[in-house]
Amino acid sequence: MNQEDVEAVASVIRRNMPADYICAAAAIQAMMDRGWGKQQWLPIETAPKDGSKILISGGYSSPAVTIGRWAKDMKSPHWRDDKLGRYPITPLHWMPLPTPPTTEHEGD
Repeated sequence: MNQEDVEAVASVIRRNMPADYICAAAAIQAMMDRGWGKQQWLPIETAPKDGSKILISGGYSSPAVTIGRWAKDMKSPHWRDDKLGRYPITPLHWMPLPTPPTTEHEGD
């Protein structure tokens, strides 16, 4: 994923996400500012299955990148798209979510 891809994802999130996901767009912007586009997608087999939210991609038509998690609280554990509430899904890759930006300005 290059810087252009990261900017495209951030743009889609800003346009389409409900208010509680706007912080994800801010986090992605902070990641872009820190050169996050150099981070690599990892195989889904290596993703955490503790219910923590992560970026997931692939294995379904739309969106190409979303926030999801492993849901083990159902009868049949599965990957879940938290943005659209779809499940089960079969993502192929994942990345950790970045640390949310602080309200403090750097250098203050």
